[in-house]
Amino acid sequence: MDEIVREGIEKGMQQGIQKGIQKGIQQGRQEGRQEGRQEGRQEIAQNAFEKGLSDDIIASITGFSMNEIKKIKNAWLSTKKSKTTH
Repeated sequence: MDEIVREGIEKGMQQGIQKGIQKGIQQGRQEGRQEGRQEGRQEIAQNAFEKGLSDDIIASITGFSMNEIKKIKNAWLSTKKSKTTH
């Protein structure tokens, strides 16, 4: 009887570990997709800055708030300035 209980516990633990691993993989993929979308939107914003579009239009196109647009623009300008000074 003790052997049956041990086997049941071991099997339950293995199933729990497998479910945990699967859930972790699924969550990692979802987070990766979200990060990819965010980076893509930032690239679109940077390209739009390069073309001289207004912050309002860029916010409308990307879905970023005006505050986020200002942050992205400042980072883009800093990167652009550092490339021209080196």
